Amino acid sequence: MDKNITDAGSISSDLSKGGGAVKSVLATLNRRSEINPDDSEGLTIKRINRSVDKKRSRKNLALVGQSGSGKSTVIGMIERFYDPMRGSIRIEERDLKDYNLRDLRLHIALVSQEPTLFAGSIRYNIVCGKKEACESDIRNAAKLANAHEFISSMKDGYGTYSGERAVQVGQRIALAQAILQNPSILLLDEATSALDSV
Repeated sequence: MDKNITDAGSISSDLSKGGGAVKSVLATLNRRSEINPDDSEGLTIKRINRSVDKKRSRKNLALVGQSGSGKSTVIGMIERFYDPMRGSIRIEERDLKDYNLRDLRLHIALVSQEPTLFAGSIRYNIVCGKKEACESDIRNAAKLANAHEFISSMKDGYGTYSGERAVQVGQRIALAQAILQNPSILLLDEATSALDSV
């Protein structure tokens, strides 16, 4: 009898903690974001071009710091998952908040440290977001990502299910996907951490 009472006491403590966790999750799910992705207002972009001395050029910027220093947070702010509390992030001399969010994100590609591959072939994962790509575009993007030879060496080549050997080829597939999209802004969040020097 005493053991049953003790067991019931420990269970009620667990139930109380579980109830608090559920309330926290529901509060997060019901929270309204200050960034409205469905807002149709804002600037739309044909192509982001940054000119320096009247010549088109690419700007490269590297953020370097120890783990936890905010590198990924800055990338999240560029994608507008967060807005800075002070200051602003600007593209083409305009505050990011001035742009239509959905349109802006069409011009940005991210290759992360641990990219997510979808269920399907390597070809399917490379063309995600650019369905009109032809086979030569897919192969050229894979070559630029140094993935073509690796993919071609597999039994089914580009038809190989992406779950097979995904650890070795995941970042290369994500890089090929980003190259195929030809984004104005390419964000690399430790995107080469699992790759060899080539």
